[in-house]
Amino acid sequence: MRTLELRLLLLLCFAITALDQAHGETPFKPATRVAVSDGFWEVNGKPTYAGTDAEGLLMNVRTVHATFEDRNDTTRPKDFDADRNTATFLDKLGDYVDHGVLSFTLSLQGGDPGYTGALCSAYKPDGTLRKPFVERVAKV
Repeated sequence: MRTLELRLLLLLCFAITALDQAHGETPFKPATRVAVSDGFWEVNGKPTYAGTDAEGLLMNVRTVHATFEDRNDTTRPKDFDADRNTATFLDKLGDYVDHGVLSFTLSLQGGDPGYTGALCSAYKPDGTLRKPFVERVAKV
């Protein structure tokens, strides 16, 4: 499972970099190194949660709504702004980290907003990604 998570993380970084390059922007250069060594997670060469029962694990918080967008004008909540929603999450990111959270699960398909009819996917019908959605993921 850890290998799959790492591959998905790398795929997302690749997609963001490809999008940047396609739009003539400077590619994202990560400052944090995430690796799996002997089946245990490391951040910047050190095991996660060192000295605890969770050492080497990568616990995360599922925050798929952090980048949520409903493109359906008839179902989107009044005054909902996807960029403001992401900014609010980013403002609280330090609180999560202060409580020991090292990783977050984001989604390119949104989550269940609790109502039907939402159009909350980053994917276009041809499989390419919608730039505003990916930009919010890149901010996180």
